Amino acid sequence: MAIAQLLYGNIDSESDVLTADFESAELNTGETHTFTNASRKYLIVNALVDIYVAFTSNNTTPNASVTPRVKILAGSSFPFSIRSGVKVTVIAA
Repeated sequence: MAIAQLLYGNIDSESDVLTADFESAELNTGETHTFTNASRKYLIVNALVDIYVAFTSNNTTPNASVTPRVKILAGSSFPFSIRSGVKVTVIAA
């Protein structure tokens, strides 16, 4: 069962919302997503349950139980700036 939804794309400079060509992915606990599209600059993580989120930008897999970046409560969203090659993982809190 997915615990987080990732929405990633670019921000429209006039309306400050994601452009219509955004992409999305769902993650189960412990799964990792790697951002490969250099043209996507922003990420919004929607938590379906309480989660911890972790990132890395090297070849290692992020470990959200050891080095979480942020805790997001169920039903909440949190924005991040991203770049190509960044990996994100989530675990249930």
